Amino acid sequence: SCINDACCSIPNKEGTECCDENGKAKDGTCCPALTTQGCETETDTTTGCLKCKQSAADIATLCANAEGEIVKTSSGTFCRSYSYKNWYESEKWCSSNGMRMPTIKEMCPSWDGSYGVNKCPELVDTDSGYYLWSATIDPDDSENALYVLDKKGEVNSNYRYDATYYGHQAFCH
Repeated sequence: SCINDACCSIPNKEGTECCDENGKAKDGTCCPALTTQGCETETDTTTGCLKCKQSAADIATLCANAEGEIVKTSSGTFCRSYSYKNWYESEKWCSSNGMRMPTIKEMCPSWDGSYGVNKCPELVDTDSGYYLWSATIDPDDSENALYVLDKKGEVNSNYRYDATYYGHQAFCH
């Protein structure tokens, strides 16, 4: 939705004065729409955008019900699927189990915006070699989304329909 009709009539205005009711992030881009409706919200200290608030206990319960595995990091408590999923399947798995996929900045608050090894120290050695999808779409290629290889803290991008080449898994909170 748009704040006013003038914004709605101008295509591709995301990141400008035409953000919807979710507002502007600290970097001037539009905040993402909340994917979980009816949730208690809080302000993300990294982006300045609203996000759904869930406690570690909430995530643990939801993850157990989803038959996933809890992953505790310095940036929060997450739930990882055991099975390989493409990005779309991951998004559906998270939402159907009362969770949502985190953005790359929620997974890796210290991420500097570039790809490579040790770009996400929050997830280094949290497990052993899982490719974890984020909700963040690659800004250079909308067919791709960003992921983290936890063993190396590597942030990179991959085709959203791919699930088995690297063995990507859903990652939720």
